Amino acid sequence: TSRISRTSSHDIWTIFTDFSAAARVSLGAEYLPLRDLSHVIEAATIGLQPARMRVDNLIIYTIAILLLRDALLNTLGRKWTTELCVLLFALHPVHVESVAWIAGRKDVLALCFTMAMLWAWCKEEGRSVGWSLFFYTCALLSKSMSVAAIVLLPVFDLVAQRRFAWRSLLLFLIPAVAIMPLH
Repeated sequence: TSRISRTSSHDIWTIFTDFSAAARVSLGAEYLPLRDLSHVIEAATIGLQPARMRVDNLIIYTIAILLLRDALLNTLGRKWTTELCVLLFALHPVHVESVAWIAGRKDVLALCFTMAMLWAWCKEEGRSVGWSLFFYTCALLSKSMSVAAIVLLPVFDLVAQRRFAWRSLLLFLIPAVAIMPLH
């Protein structure tokens, strides 16, 4: 928490580049720079207030749900089916702990970036591979399990009955291969 409560550019640089055991232990032993950066931003703006940090988790979660809703609307095209799916997903008890628990920030951020990846992939005006790749990389920098998120891309294309861009999937392997060893 000492690195989180300070906001010098050196400490932010350390979050992304220092792989020493001491730095990793002080940051939670995992390489999750976007999670750590989000806490640094909170410490600088509102202080380390647990109630406010929980509200921030809820805000990030709400954004993720809205992004999922838009991706599903663009994929399914059926409003009632989308609304039911989003409602069930949003209210599922598995999300409660991550949203309510400050240490669950990595889960909430990874979910938000994964939903942003799907949103960019399923845009009404056509897929945005660049933005999808950017959001996927952000998800990887938030939680290592996000590596599995690329499986969602062909699933959404299959449901939307559109041709999957296999060459684009190869681009997604680049950040996965580069970032996973850091975790």
